Amino acid sequence: MAHKQWIVPFLQLLVANLLLAIGATFFLAPLNIVNGGLSGLAIIFKASFNWDLDFTTAIFAWLLFLLGWVTLGKSFTMKTLFATITYPLFVTLFIRFIGIDILAFEAANDVHRLLASLFGGAFVGLGVSLAFLAGGSTGGVDVLILLSKRWFDWNTSVMAFVIDGIIIGAGIVVFGFYNGLFGILSTVVSSMVIELVFVGGSKMYWVTIISNNTEPILTYIHQTLSRGSTIVSATGGYTKKPYNVIQVAIARQDYFQLKQAVSERDPKAFVIFTQARSIHGEGFDPFPLSPIRKLAKGKKHG
Repeated sequence: MAHKQWIVPFLQLLVANLLLAIGATFFLAPLNIVNGGLSGLAIIFKASFNWDLDFTTAIFAWLLFLLGWVTLGKSFTMKTLFATITYPLFVTLFIRFIGIDILAFEAANDVHRLLASLFGGAFVGLGVSLAFLAGGSTGGVDVLILLSKRWFDWNTSVMAFVIDGIIIGAGIVVFGFYNGLFGILSTVVSSMVIELVFVGGSKMYWVTIISNNTEPILTYIHQTLSRGSTIVSATGGYTKKPYNVIQVAIARQDYFQLKQAVSERDPKAFVIFTQARSIHGEGFDPFPLSPIRKLAKGKKHG
């Protein structure tokens, strides 16, 4: 049973990186479709400096890994080490032994580019989703996103959008605006697959934690996740013993970090993660104003 707890996530991460490599090398790279991320950087450098795709992928993967090791600590880097090793190896395998030009038709037309962008985006999105579900990371530019969160407290989803946008923009400069549209389409497909597989349509979670060791968990929530919490006094229905219940609202990027933190601090804790349709208030989205309230507010200021 103990072996299963790490073998299943290990295999899931392996499949996740396999799917990422398939999406990048079989579909995106042959037709120079840049949809952001590490693969997008490698495609741009291959076209600009004639660097081999697998060489560029490995260099960037390890540079970002070392940057994460120095700035984010061992907790993050150990989760990305597996991806840093396996993803470049899969890329090398497909390029050196199968051939990256498998879809690079000499007379590639818009139908080929459309199919490549759709399937490439789907494979990338599925790979990212499986990595998240396994509690791991795809590494790469995730390091830059998390650094922006730690140093500047910038929203991670916004920074992911900005960084991918910069990479796609660089792809448009190198390959032209028309080809860049296929990269944008591929990115949209990847995001849709992640929403469907990993998020299930919701970006927020309402978490209920029942534990006999609440203080270390609260410290993690407040200091590491920078989230507030609510303590509810409760009584066990069977044992009749009093205990405290932690309630906290988190964003999806905090899901696995909190899950891992609770398991490390209290393996016997009882935790419920509930997807929330929406969460409003401090630290989340503000309450939307109805058209009537907007009109009244406008008249008041007028």
